[in-house]
Amino acid sequence: MWTLRERRLGSRLEHQLAGAGVVLHSRHAEPTLDCDPIDHLVVLPAGVWVIAADHDLDRFSVEATTAAVKRLELQVRKQAAACREVISAIGFDWLEVHTAVCATNATGLHRRSVEIDGIWMTRPAGLVTLLAQPGPLSHLDVATVAAELSRRFPAAR
Repeated sequence: MWTLRERRLGSRLEHQLAGAGVVLHSRHAEPTLDCDPIDHLVVLPAGVWVIAADHDLDRFSVEATTAAVKRLELQVRKQAAACREVISAIGFDWLEVHTAVCATNATGLHRRSVEIDGIWMTRPAGLVTLLAQPGPLSHLDVATVAAELSRRFPAAR
């Protein structure tokens, strides 16, 4: 079930990434894939992004962000592995699958996105900047990858 902050994040991603890629929200893995539901799945020219929305983090400090990443690490790594499995099956095994935790409720002096053990920790504004990078996928490839991910990770009901 979507929270208000998750909906706002989803709307922001759709609006600010319009035309650049495909944003899928609140996705459940089909039974053959072993992972928890995915808050946001984004396919862009730079690759696939698995995004976990974190509503618990209220201070964006080094200590707090590290703790949040550690708390969600296993979940997002399993989600990324499931996405890699899906895109490899359609010939995109070379494509990057990135992971990010977006702190939807955080305040604090630390404003930049930080990478901790291969997982990006960011606020909503920083997330859009992080995602909007150039990459090797054409618009057709973005659509192909997004369609397969949408099929294998259907929308939550």
